[in-house]
Amino acid sequence: MRLKRWVVSALVLTVRHCSEVGKMVLDRSIDVGFISKPSDRDELESDCAVTDELVPIAASNHRLARRGKVNSEELRNEMLFVREEGSTTLQETDRMLQECGLTESIAMEAASYQAIKASVLEGAGVGIVPLSILDSSEKLDAYATLNAPDLRSSLELHRINLKNRKMTSFQENFMEMVRPSEEWAPGNSVPGQSLAFASD
Repeated sequence: MRLKRWVVSALVLTVRHCSEVGKMVLDRSIDVGFISKPSDRDELESDCAVTDELVPIAASNHRLARRGKVNSEELRNEMLFVREEGSTTLQETDRMLQECGLTESIAMEAASYQAIKASVLEGAGVGIVPLSILDSSEKLDAYATLNAPDLRSSLELHRINLKNRKMTSFQENFMEMVRPSEEWAPGNSVPGQSLAFASD
């Protein structure tokens, strides 16, 4: 009797600070990295893969959720939840909060967006997060994105990988999937191969 061996392709996601991601690509710990700005390393290819928006969110029953427009002064007495030092979003969040005079309102620098969402859901304050982390049901039911123009900003995610690195077909498919303005054609991955990538 001949037994078939089943093997599975795998994607491995690792979350690291921005400064670590480039190093992991260079030492081949990961195949692809995603960082907040283009890499200046000659050994790496870099292009913008995703454009997102940084927005303030509150629980749907929060006092500011129903406001047509929220100015920065109205947030002065709110607890603000942001990502921890070293994350992509904190750099841009810090810039916005400094311009609005709200840095002293930061109540928590969280290790994850989930921690920010949990704090916001309890009605404790306002979180600053990428819009993409909220799914459609959350946008309608649990959370409200505040119309606060001073605390909204575009956010870019740049894909980095080693130049001229030979890739498997599975890895090439993933690279096509995250290539800007191009569609990925699935179905051609090779069993038993994996792809490791990281983001901050």
